[in-house]
Amino acid sequence: MRWSRYTHVFFDCDSTLTTVEGIDVLAVNAGLGERVKELTQAAMEGLIDLDEIYGERLQAINATRGDIRALREVYKRHTVEDAAAVVNMLMALGHQLYIISGGLYEPVREFGVSLGVPPDHIRAVDVDYDKLAGEWWRGRETGIDNKEDRYLDYRKGALAVSDGKADIIKQLLSGRSGRSLLVGDGTSDLQAARAVDLFLLEIQP
Repeated sequence: MRWSRYTHVFFDCDSTLTTVEGIDVLAVNAGLGERVKELTQAAMEGLIDLDEIYGERLQAINATRGDIRALREVYKRHTVEDAAAVVNMLMALGHQLYIISGGLYEPVREFGVSLGVPPDHIRAVDVDYDKLAGEWWRGRETGIDNKEDRYLDYRKGALAVSDGKADIIKQLLSGRSGRSLLVGDGTSDLQAARAVDLFLLEIQP
């Protein structure tokens, strides 16, 4: 049997390249771990639509900009074994790598870049902050975003709904030739399988 070459390789992030779910980490830190984990699992299993709970979870957690930035190091500490080596090998062989995630953009982007994925090949959900929360004047004095800014809202889009990843894949593949492959672990990844030539389901122990 000859293995077909897949030029474009898409990865989910949480529970695929890293063993944790970022939203669950934020929830545990906020003392809401079990409730949010139940909602996350239900969405991953397709029992409820992701868009029904996406904002609800973030609103309940009420994370600061600093909390969300801290996920970058959590992702790195829990990188799936050999993930970096696989990414480097695929890129060395000429594959185009992408990360498409329903996680939060800033930590997902930095984690992906640390693995070697080009930043313009990374898509996730961006959020807006309440810049009047905490000691807001410090940011004005320094010109640096205040880590105490509180979560305000997430930016609606395809990655915050259960069946949206296929649209993002199609956008990224637009005008590009070559076969495509998606590696993921949840229902949103399974629903995106129609946009690629091959889908691989990763099951964490």
